[in-house]
Amino acid sequence: MKIRKRSTVSILREILGPLTGSESTFAAVTGLSTSWVNKASYNKIPITPKAAQRVSSRTGVSANWLLCGKNHICPMERDEQTPYTRESYDRHVESATSATKETPEMGASQNVATIIGSFIAGIESGKGKSAANDLWECAQLMLKKYGTPRPDGESWKTFTMIQDEIQKIARWGGRESDPSEDESGE
Repeated sequence: MKIRKRSTVSILREILGPLTGSESTFAAVTGLSTSWVNKASYNKIPITPKAAQRVSSRTGVSANWLLCGKNHICPMERDEQTPYTRESYDRHVESATSATKETPEMGASQNVATIIGSFIAGIESGKGKSAANDLWECAQLMLKKYGTPRPDGESWKTFTMIQDEIQKIARWGGRESDPSEDESGE
């Protein structure tokens, strides 16, 4: 029986625990696909510097440890001095959350902008279908919790305007054209 060396992503997910460390939640936290999380966890793909930086910025773990960590070396926080624990992650999230909450409205709008920006990045990277599926899963949870806007008033107008814009983005995402061009390409 061949024993497979544990990856740093696998070790990190174990530290984060069963909820945050689950494939789907870890993917959502880091903004990476569940496929990437699975493959990186089982050493099927290498962790690139770009992916390590992304995981580091979202979890507070050292990007250097993600790239170079060995099974016998303890994961470190981004400061490269402090051993990384679940509490490290909680402090990192709290710090990031408080930094974006200058006002409640600003924090909420930044969160929505981040979601839409991540969706657009998925389209631009050629992973629009996967991004749409991730967004759909999130939407289903929110739909159950909050419902939909009433079809009268400003909220509905905003909703339909955003829907139209996202459909335009999805259309140009599959083409080589510039999104600033109109539908005729002029």
